[in-house]
Amino acid sequence: MIQFQQLIEASQVFPAIFCAGVLFFGLLLYLLMYINSRDTLHLSMVFIGIAGFTFVLSESLILIMGWLLKPDTGMQFHRIEQVGASLLIFGIPYFLHQMLEITPAWKKVNTIIYKIMLGITVLIIIVAFIYPDTFVSVTQHRHDWLLRQADHGRGVEGPLYMVRDGILALLIVYAFFSFIIDMLIHKRLKYLLMSFIGLLLAIYGAVIDVISVYTGQFYDFTPEFRYARFVVGITLFILLSMGAVLRKYFDIAKETEMLHKEMAKEAEITLFTIV
Repeated sequence: MIQFQQLIEASQVFPAIFCAGVLFFGLLLYLLMYINSRDTLHLSMVFIGIAGFTFVLSESLILIMGWLLKPDTGMQFHRIEQVGASLLIFGIPYFLHQMLEITPAWKKVNTIIYKIMLGITVLIIIVAFIYPDTFVSVTQHRHDWLLRQADHGRGVEGPLYMVRDGILALLIVYAFFSFIIDMLIHKRLKYLLMSFIGLLLAIYGAVIDVISVYTGQFYDFTPEFRYARFVVGITLFILLSMGAVLRKYFDIAKETEMLHKEMAKEAEITLFTIV
């Protein structure tokens, strides 16, 4: 029997399972919306939703495999988890392209960015399954796999994993300033503020998790609970972004309905005048 220094707690597993369930229904909603509308903004939310759901569900499965003492299966889910996170490399700039009101020049630059990021994402996925040791190993355990039960099913992260994290960090900074610029110029707070707050929460969760790796402590309002803050943060970012897109969808539908009513009224007046 392995004597872990730190056992898995229920507070680590349940938030991840709950977030995965919520993201699944959000993803299903936007998949149906895209099938119905063929709107590329809805498609961008499908990509973001797939990335978030894959990441969060895999995190819950890694913890369950750690609890069941099945590290080999856990490492497979660890690789899938990080492949899911890699989808954000394309998903973030593609979402910005559809959501923000940007100038034609900026739009061209952003188009180039998300196309390059799509190529990088595909490359990472290919390498992750052909040469896993360069990304997330499925044969080599992390150094703390016998110390922390939550890490029992995680493999060693390779150099490509670090490169991926660096690219994601740059894209998050890009998204941060893109939101600010759009909000300052176009004042579309009712659509962008929710998503921007979600982005801040995701960044906050990532910072707290990184600090905890080196200090062993969670420096936030609930330090006694050891759940992954980034799991909650990325879930909130996606849900708040979905809410913002949904609000925009309803506003457009309302404006279209009002326009149809005005056109029908004008047609009625014209017909009455002719008669």
